Amino acid sequence: MLQMNHATRQTPSRRLSLALIAVLSLAVLLAMFSGTASAQSEAAIGRGFTGVVKSVSATNGLLAVESKGILFQLGVNDTTIINVPPDQDVGLAGLPVELGFKIAGLADGPITDANGIATPEIHTAQKLIVIPGRATRSHKRTIASDKQGDDLTALDADGVKTELKGRGAGIEKGESLIILVQKPGRGSTKEKVRGLFKAKTVTDRLDRLAEAEAEDPIKASILAGLRDRRDDEQEKRLRRTADNAETGLKEFVLNRVKALQKEQAAGVKRRGIGADVSECARGIAGHRAGSIKELNADQRRRVTEECLNRTKAPPHRRRTVLRLSG
Repeated sequence: MLQMNHATRQTPSRRLSLALIAVLSLAVLLAMFSGTASAQSEAAIGRGFTGVVKSVSATNGLLAVESKGILFQLGVNDTTIINVPPDQDVGLAGLPVELGFKIAGLADGPITDANGIATPEIHTAQKLIVIPGRATRSHKRTIASDKQGDDLTALDADGVKTELKGRGAGIEKGESLIILVQKPGRGSTKEKVRGLFKAKTVTDRLDRLAEAEAEDPIKASILAGLRDRRDDEQEKRLRRTADNAETGLKEFVLNRVKALQKEQAAGVKRRGIGADVSECARGIAGHRAGSIKELNADQRRRVTEECLNRTKAPPHRRRTVLRLSG
């Protein structure tokens, strides 16, 4: 039986380093492939190759690979390194489930002779790297529905729970979470959790950007619109979560909806400028103005009078009165 390697938790900087190493390794393999091919006929395949995986057998450790129109088998054993960027040494279980993915590899001997005829023996892969193509990861938006010590339970909009053992440090019950999940590997039907972070991290970043653009009401308004859309989407997800949650969690999730609405109202009051300011400014400027600096003096005056100093404003988009310098 093949030994399957299990990915460990890694810090973002560590994962970035591994991703860079994987990319560099892929470049080296491709360079070796190119160098070997140039010394032989165009149909020949040396130790280094690129190809498309046609089949994978975990029972006997064989891959069927097609390269340059030639179909050959490639053995995989305990010493074969299989990298699926940004993860390293994942074993056969870490390969994409759907066949037809591309790989770059290094075998223990040339795949064909100098004339492009496949050798009779089955060579063993020393290293394989999956060439990134179709995304194998996705973000799942959830809510922390329970916490026991550092063990979390996350609940998604479909009412599906994900147990997150030992990952609850710094997270409170009821917080919105974004989980990074990887699609099931070969021989598995379960997604793997690769990381998680608070949804509030993204919201806080938008708030910081808006504060940094306080002197530019159009930019601040555009950022306010992004925040409003995020808040609206989050509220819709929470309501859907409540609809699909088990009876004991429905009220808990609906209380989070109420808390979110209060947070939204406080945020609108605090920032003062709403998304309608940028919409109004664009109507005056006649183009999709992204900054007050893009407007001439007359347009700035009109934006001040017509967009910023209007007495009537939607109750959910209150604005303060600002003056713009010419």
